[in-house]
Amino acid sequence: MFRQPVRADCLQFSTNGIQIETQANLRVGDQLILDLRVHDMRVEELPGVVRSASAADNKHYYNIDFQVDQGGARKRKRNTEHCLRHLEQHVRASQLGS
Repeated sequence: MFRQPVRADCLQFSTNGIQIETQANLRVGDQLILDLRVHDMRVEELPGVVRSASAADNKHYYNIDFQVDQGGARKRKRNTEHCLRHLEQHVRASQLGS
């Protein structure tokens, strides 16, 4: 497996998953490793799976489910869940301020 950075814009975000818009070609069922950045916050190496895909006007839209249970280590899982909750709060607060 190799890593390739893909630029994507977040359309929807929750602690369970993310909806993105990108020019990348992904398929339903693709396993991903995500690095999320929102302003000064990051969650790195977050496993996810593409659950649905659609396209319009040379852009692709994907719903990706996070798979926090992957990887086993309980401490890492709790930390990842904590970071996702914090990130979700930040996203919601920035949407209210818009």
